Amino acid sequence: MNEAAALGTEFHSKVEETFVRQGPLDDDSLTGRMADGVWAWAEKEGFKPVETEVSMTSAKYLVGGTPDAIGRFHRSNELVVIDYKSSSGMREGFALQLAAYAALYNEVHGLTWSTGISRGMCVRADKKEQRITPEIKPYADLRTHWKVFLAQRAFYEWLQQGPDLAYLLDVLKGEI
Repeated sequence: MNEAAALGTEFHSKVEETFVRQGPLDDDSLTGRMADGVWAWAEKEGFKPVETEVSMTSAKYLVGGTPDAIGRFHRSNELVVIDYKSSSGMREGFALQLAAYAALYNEVHGLTWSTGISRGMCVRADKKEQRITPEIKPYADLRTHWKVFLAQRAFYEWLQQGPDLAYLLDVLKGEI
């Protein structure tokens, strides 16, 4: 495991530990300070995880994943998917990852986009700048991002099959 991946894994573990302890770690390491920053954000915003690190797979879409947290904000009680990041910046691809997690959760729990998870956010603590206050990127409409995820996957599968336009159109219509 490279150094960046190891730091990300340690950061995730410490964020989970803050929620188990229901308080900051008071750990002076970089990842400890980053995790305490996430805890402070969650306390301020009223976020409480319901599930963490639960692996899910979709029989329908043949995709799997493990979201960092599924939780609720006190003010809305709406389920949201959260992904903790220790990357050097926010990337638009993060929305596709969150959308896949939301789709998985909804399918596994027999929910729809209107009754289950349709929103999510990335919570990023910057390891390079050693920013302790996390950057928050909300995504209000993960269903749209899910459609983009499926279209990108269909395009990838199309390239793997050989450029057969009829196959691509069938995949996009949901017939394959």
